Amino acid sequence: TPTLNTNGSYDITYKVVVKNYGLAILGDVVLNENLNNTFPLPSTFSVVTAPAITSLGSSLTLNPSFDGNTQISLTNSLTSLLNIGQTDTIVFGVRVFTNGFFGPFKNTVFGSASPGLNIVEEDSSNTGLDPDPDNDLNPTKNNVPTIINFTPNLFFGLTKTATLSERLTDDSYDITYTIKVHNLGNDTLKNVVVKDSLYEKAIKNPASYYLKNGPVTTGSLVANSSFNGSSDINLLIAGQSKLPPGAVYNIVFTINVKPDTVKVIKNSAFGSALSSFSMQQVSDTSNTGDNPDLNANGIWNEESDNLPTVVVLPEIPFFIPQGFTPNGDNKNDLFVIRGLPEGADNLLTIYNRWGNKVYQKENYDNTWNGTPNVNGTLGNEKLPPGTYYYVFDVKKGGKSTYYGFVVLQY
Repeated sequence: TPTLNTNGSYDITYKVVVKNYGLAILGDVVLNENLNNTFPLPSTFSVVTAPAITSLGSSLTLNPSFDGNTQISLTNSLTSLLNIGQTDTIVFGVRVFTNGFFGPFKNTVFGSASPGLNIVEEDSSNTGLDPDPDNDLNPTKNNVPTIINFTPNLFFGLTKTATLSERLTDDSYDITYTIKVHNLGNDTLKNVVVKDSLYEKAIKNPASYYLKNGPVTTGSLVANSSFNGSSDINLLIAGQSKLPPGAVYNIVFTINVKPDTVKVIKNSAFGSALSSFSMQQVSDTSNTGDNPDLNANGIWNEESDNLPTVVVLPEIPFFIPQGFTPNGDNKNDLFVIRGLPEGADNLLTIYNRWGNKVYQKENYDNTWNGTPNVNGTLGNEKLPPGTYYYVFDVKKGGKSTYYGFVVLQY
């Protein structure tokens, strides 16, 4: 039974039983174990536990240089004997890197010995521990290879980090997301799917976003150029994307976010892939940071390893502008008070140079476009260019009142 190692290799202990069924002592005992035949490329192997005899009273001697590759003889034939009725057992350990192929691997030991007089007896090994399971005293009829099938070790994990830019001139931010796709198993994963739904799941109203750059991928992942996080949430072209064993590849994209009153953005990516050998599907939800298995228990998709990636947006400093240009060019068309206190009772009042009230709004929401809304000044026409005066009353943690002027320009 193979034992899986943390590096994706397997350890096997082989046990070889050899017996003299005849009525004469056998000399020149040769036991050839060619592991190149058992584990052909791309698989690789090494002998990690040298051959040892576990039976008592053995008259075999072992080849200390045995490696299953250039030295395939387990015994030193010149000094190895099998007495009449003697059974000997040899054990040795092999470590195998399957490199994407998991079986069946067939193994046979080829042996020969001589009772003298230029006579050579030959046999090929039989699976199990009994060279003659049918007890007919003819073990050469029993030559079934020993077969090993390995079970792939599957590990598919996603992690996600975010880098927040400085506040841009329009009070927006760039967020660069890096998703790492981890194959920490020993089978190639194909049909790799990674999805990231941004609209409403991550960027909630009244915040808005657009895709600024990417996605860009590394390795054998192929980016989906149509990804936008809303109508198309697939970051990869799945049919063209694969992950070889041990690979950690990146998906990077940048969004521009106008947060409005949103202060926290939580986001997770979701993914799946297929094992090449068994066609088993594996899936995961991203974990914040770079480690898909924080507790190192080999389970990548448990709740503790699926924490969302959180971006906390800085508070925008409170600032009342001294002018705006409501000319319909979509640039500076509104009277925007930065850092407008969220959920606070407020009242904005605008006066002209003669002290007449021309605009007033309770719980002001940054929507004044220069059009009056007070009796006597109502209409669809915007106020004439010039200097106006504001009074902004805020009730939050005590009342604050701000006074100043604002210039309308067209």
